[in-house]
Amino acid sequence: MSGESTEDRSAIAAADSDPFKQDWPTSAKFGVSAAHLHALGAISLSYNRLEACLGILFADLLRVDRELGDSFNHRMTTDNRLDALTTLVNQKLKGDHAECTLYALKCFKICSQNRNTLAHIVEYYLPKATGELLIGSKKNSQKTRDMFFALSVVQLRQVADDILRTYDLLMALGLYRFREWHEKYYPPGTPMNALDAAIEKAGPNRLPDRPPLPQVLKDIPI
Repeated sequence: MSGESTEDRSAIAAADSDPFKQDWPTSAKFGVSAAHLHALGAISLSYNRLEACLGILFADLLRVDRELGDSFNHRMTTDNRLDALTTLVNQKLKGDHAECTLYALKCFKICSQNRNTLAHIVEYYLPKATGELLIGSKKNSQKTRDMFFALSVVQLRQVADDILRTYDLLMALGLYRFREWHEKYYPPGTPMNALDAAIEKAGPNRLPDRPPLPQVLKDIPI
C-alpha cells in the first residue's frame, strides 16, 4: 500500500495524462521563468549521475567491487576525491589512457564548481528587461565570500550540457577500461558471456574523443 493520498494520486494522474500542459511549479511562485526552472532541474539530475561515475572509477582503479568504490567516493569531499583519483590514475594507467582520464577529472572539477555555485543560491531575481537570472550564492569551502552572477537560460543549459558530456566521457572511459583489462586477463578463446559478446561486436577498443573543456561560471565584480 503506497503512502500517496487521494490528492497525490489525482495530481500524478493529471500530470501523466498531459504533462506538457500542467503548469507546475508555476513560474509565479518562484519568480523565474519555466525555462530557468527546467535548466536548473536538468543540472541537478545530471550532476547526480555524473558524481556516481567517480565511484565506478574508484572501484576499477582499486580493483574492488562497485559498492566499495561508491563508499570511497561518497565519504570524501570533492577536492579529496579528485586528489585521490589523480594519484590512482597516475599509478594505474599509462599514456593516452591516463591523459584522457585526467582530462575527464578536470572537466568534472569545473562541472562540480558550477553545480555547487547553483546549489548554494540564497537569493535571485529575474529582470524582465534582460531575461538573465541574477543570483547570490553563499560562500563555501571553495569560496571566501558571497558571489553574484547574471545567468541566461543559454548559460544554464550549457552547464547541464557540460555535465552530460563529462558523464558520457567518464562512461566511455569505463567501457574502455573494461575491454582493455578483459583482453589482458582473458586470453583469446575464453568463452564469452552475452555482455562480452556485445562489447566485442562494438568493434576495436579506442579511447573516446574529448569534449570541449567546460567554462567556469563568472561572477559579477562588486
